[in-house]
Formats: sequence, structure tokens, C-alpha cells
Amino acid sequence: MDEKHIIEVLKQVSLFSGMDKHHLGLISKIITVRQFEAGDTIVKQGDDGIGFYIVASGLVEIQKVIDGTPKKVAEIGEGEFFGELALFEETPRSATVIAAEPSTCYVITRWHFNGAIESNPTIAVHMLPVIAKRYTKAAHEV
Repeated sequence: MDEKHIIEVLKQVSLFSGMDKHHLGLISKIITVRQFEAGDTIVKQGDDGIGFYIVASGLVEIQKVIDGTPKKVAEIGEGEFFGELALFEETPRSATVIAAEPSTCYVITRWHFNGAIESNPTIAVHMLPVIAKRYTKAAHEV
């Protein structure tokens, strides 16, 4: 995928709203593109989280083990993301994510993200309000 296409997808992601083209370009340079077939496990509940995923195309299913049984809790598609907490700390994944159809994800690892925000802290400043809002909403849903 070329950088222009990645930037166009990033513009659709709420986490990067308000960022200028320069900062989006910096983020595009630390992205790894991963392809998944339907049924592939992208991340597994309980595994250490080392990266953040953006669904660039396709559809993924979020599952949580409840009373010993995997339960579908959500589906997310293009422009949506998961695993953002892994950018800030190494915590176990709270859910399993499986490709519901052939999907492309953009992955940003914690170490690449840390390098980007060390040289450009404005990136984190733009992202934090969206992350805070998501976790406030999640806390109220529990």
C-alpha cells in the first residue's frame, strides 16, 4: 500500500481526527500492513498486547470469553480500531479478534509509536481525548 492510501484511511479514523497531513504522514511510516483471511485470529484474549490495529478494509469480530464460552460482542469495519491501550502499556488483550471476512489491518507497535511521539509529542496530544472518551464510555457500560 502506498503512503497516500494509508493517509486517506487514517483520515477516516476518529483517533487521528484533527491531525494535519504532516503528522498523518509520520504515522503512516510506522504502520505495518497485515492481511487476514476469514477465520484468522488477529489477537487472542489474554495474550500480551504489543500493538494497535486499524481495520483498513474488511470486517472483524470481537469476542470475549464469558463463563468459559467465546461470545461475539461486536463487529468493526473499515476506519475503526482496536487495541489502542497496547500503545501505552503492556497489558493482556481483553478480547479475541477474528477476521469475519478477508481483511487488511494497519498495525502500529508500541515501540514504533513511542519513537514517533518522542520526536512529535503533538501526535499523542491529538489522540488522548479520543482514547479517554472511549474508556469513559466503556467504564459506564460495565
